[in-house]
Amino acid sequence: MKTVLALLIGLGSQWVLADFAEEFPKLRENGKDPEIREFLKKAEESEKENPDYYALASNYWWTVAQRPVADTKPAGKDEFSIRDKETGEEVGSLRTGPEANPEITAKTLAILEEGVRRFPLRVDISLGLAHVQSELGKFAESAATLEALLDVAKAKPAELRWTKNAPLPEPAAKFIPESMHGYAGIYFNSQEDALCEKLCDRIIEVFPEHPYAYNLKAGLADAQGKPDEMLRLLEIAGSKAPDDPLILMNLADTYLKRGDKVKAEKALKRVLEVDTDDETKDQAREALKDLGAPPKKEKK
Repeated sequence: MKTVLALLIGLGSQWVLADFAEEFPKLRENGKDPEIREFLKKAEESEKENPDYYALASNYWWTVAQRPVADTKPAGKDEFSIRDKETGEEVGSLRTGPEANPEITAKTLAILEEGVRRFPLRVDISLGLAHVQSELGKFAESAATLEALLDVAKAKPAELRWTKNAPLPEPAAKFIPESMHGYAGIYFNSQEDALCEKLCDRIIEVFPEHPYAYNLKAGLADAQGKPDEMLRLLEIAGSKAPDDPLILMNLADTYLKRGDKVKAEKALKRVLEVDTDDETKDQAREALKDLGAPPKKEKK
């Protein structure tokens, strides 16, 4: 039952730093790397009190870190081989991913870490740091970043900010746990069960009415061979979000495994009533068919 979840303009030699968040995307779209890097070098000092610098500069450097790097060394595991067109002999290799650009990757991390230190209320910067850490396989560091953000969210939920210091796109009680759900799912799928469980517990502590962490903890309980605990957690999740199709499907599956066809049928028929995708509804219909139960008339 494994279910789971991411800039300046130049006038000749005169750089304008008036509105970093408005102008830097224009430079990224129309400028060249030397111009962008010259601007960012100046901005390291002039924009150090501007949270958007940390969000947008780190985004640029992380993009650069993904670029392939050619080398004369032979190709290693998971690297592309470069061969001479005439002889077919290997003449080098092409490395991809952040490991291919370790200095730039380190720069990205340093900018994000400083941004989080200076502006802990900026959720986009913290999530950006957690994303890069997770992509690098630094799961413990990623989880620690998210837990620190949860500490801030618990203390000052109304003061949390998004890009350009705007309010969060949704209320913190919805936006924060749903933003973190994908990271917990990554830990789960990477067999980092302890990190996943700890993060879910912290999410539940700070946002006890949100259902996703209960649902994911149920998946952990299932993997650990704890069917009673799995059902308990799923039923809590269902009480928080009685119309969530994923939770309903998980509940139906769990009830079926326990031989409770009545509750399974009820959950499946509810899936057909709620707003969800056709694939999920088809799965519910097929399960009802296997049960020998006529599907409940769906709402149009």
